[in-house]
Amino acid sequence: GQWLCDMAAKDERLVGITPAMREGSGLVKFSQQYPDRYFDVAIAEQHAVTFAAGLAIADKKPVVAIYSSFLQRAYDQLIHDVALQNLPVLFAIDRAGLVGADGPTHQGAFDISFLRTVPNMVVMTPSDENECRQMLFTGYQCNQPAAVRYPRGSGCGSEIMSEMQALELGKGRIVRQGKGTAILAFGTLLHQARAAAEALVQQSQYWGAAAGGTPGTALRTLHLEPSGPTPWLVLLMPAKLGITLNRQKPILVDKNCSTSMYSKQGICP
Repeated sequence: GQWLCDMAAKDERLVGITPAMREGSGLVKFSQQYPDRYFDVAIAEQHAVTFAAGLAIADKKPVVAIYSSFLQRAYDQLIHDVALQNLPVLFAIDRAGLVGADGPTHQGAFDISFLRTVPNMVVMTPSDENECRQMLFTGYQCNQPAAVRYPRGSGCGSEIMSEMQALELGKGRIVRQGKGTAILAFGTLLHQARAAAEALVQQSQYWGAAAGGTPGTALRTLHLEPSGPTPWLVLLMPAKLGITLNRQKPILVDKNCSTSMYSKQGICP
């Protein structure tokens, strides 16, 4: 919500759209500060997406704040009205991944799976609050369909930069150097991945053997940033064993994709 207000102050073309989730998506402040640029279309996700496409054609910059599971209802509009026309619509996807107390109807268990097949779509998952802000800015500026997906609840307490900087698409970030085993983290599980890497190094005799390395082998931890055309698998080249972490069930998300990309690099997934 704060990013939306900050961006609206910089660009008068910005328009915020929500399908009846003003409070849940944090748009209360935006709706009060920019009432003429705020649209609540009620529980009509299909209309929200097509409406955003129409605004984009009219040289507006629509931001659709929507829950992951509710975006499923607008999959047809997402493809035909936004993606195939390569329109600059930004989707701020809340409740990505498992949501706990919100219940099974709100589980964001499918968005990576269906978004990664949509043409022209950039998919981003931040690891903390500041990265979320920067990814929203990146998606807003990339001039094509983009989605920033983030989980329910509070963040890890990262310091948020007021300055907004666009990130390079398709580039991963090496968080911890090592060899033998690579842990790939997509999103907020980066912090658990780092802790796991440190714990596993303490048991390096086992993991060195499992990775085909030697006792004392360190683990390489990578954070996968915005997906795009640039190949990032070169980062995996030194690894023999690959572990992927995200907040969706692997069998529902990228099991086939992950297995394929690991196999092409000669890595055991």
